[in-house]
Amino acid sequence: AAASRDAHPYPDSPSRPARRKGQGPVTLRVPTDEHPTIGAALAAAVSGDTVSVAAGTYQESMTIAAVDVDVVGEGDRAGVVVEAHGRPVLSFRAARGSVRNLTLRQSGAVCECAVEITGGELTLEGCDISGKGDAGVLVRGAGTRPTILRNLIRDGAGVGVLVSHWAAPVLDDNDISGHQLDGVVITEGGNPSVRRNRIHSCKTAGVVVKGGGEGLLEDNDIY
Repeated sequence: AAASRDAHPYPDSPSRPARRKGQGPVTLRVPTDEHPTIGAALAAAVSGDTVSVAAGTYQESMTIAAVDVDVVGEGDRAGVVVEAHGRPVLSFRAARGSVRNLTLRQSGAVCECAVEITGGELTLEGCDISGKGDAGVLVRGAGTRPTILRNLIRDGAGVGVLVSHWAAPVLDDNDISGHQLDGVVITEGGNPSVRRNRIHSCKTAGVVVKGGGEGLLEDNDIY
């Protein structure tokens, strides 16, 4: 059975371990004695590093803010579960980075979202995302331009993806389904490119554009 990992806080401090001159990017593996949690690896990482996560259930909330790193699950994503209660399972506001091949679960209704992207250029790829908050994935803020690619965004208590406040993400080839409200909501200056997605089986609407939202919708299956 998958072991549960205790959370490790990820400090938003500019103080980072110094990389020796001439040392290139490294891979930090989780769990190890040195990095028992994803948070511990993120706290030790510097820009360019990769955090490689082995199978297990990790009870923690990931924040990527001060460095540009790649976080990737090893093997079948169903076996690499990151779970947070009452807060986003992933918050991203670094300049760039990627999160791939993880199962991201958010529980507890007092929370805006499962995944919060409020800056930079994140590549969010191949993840299974579900939550009990207002949105599965929340993207907002001028200059926020993530690529959200080939994810399963499903079974949320609110909307699937909410884009607002001049964010301009690319949503490509995702399956967005089973939400209690809308599949995708674009509002308050949000301007996404929504291409080749399957948006279906949501309780209210597939896509809602309102309140100054705009964007490109192309080759989606909405039903």
